Amino acid sequence: MKACLRIFMAILVSLMLSTVVIADDDDDDGDLEGAWGFIATGTMGGTPATGVGPITFYEDGTCTFTPWFNAGGLVIPLTTEADGGSCTYTVNTDDGTGTIDLVFVNPLVGPFPLPGNPTELPFFVQFVIVDEKNELLLIVGDPTNVTVASGVAKKQ
Repeated sequence: MKACLRIFMAILVSLMLSTVVIADDDDDDGDLEGAWGFIATGTMGGTPATGVGPITFYEDGTCTFTPWFNAGGLVIPLTTEADGGSCTYTVNTDDGTGTIDLVFVNPLVGPFPLPGNPTELPFFVQFVIVDEKNELLLIVGDPTNVTVASGVAKKQ
């Protein structure tokens, strides 16, 4: 009886380990290459905020992001492609995690309090690659610590 139980437990553990995959271990920047749909929801300066839009990753570690941003009911378009904005990303090859660094220049920042009335609106995103490299689970923050958001990006 004990031998049967051990075999059953070994099979059960093997099945569980074979189906629980958090991230692929052979990720590199090229694995994200292409168009993705992005949404993140949270708060900015205590005001409810949501961003949604396309993000395109390029093999050289750059990206373009043109979301619609809603903060406290004010909906505005943003882009990393105008006025010297930027979008770059890295993927950690050992664990399938990574970062995206975004800078929107001269944004209309809306009703939330941002220190110093900035001309640049930077964000950082931490993510993990899941679903056979078709989805990113992510969190979003900013250097002034007023943004708290989480979301998902899906490969298109």
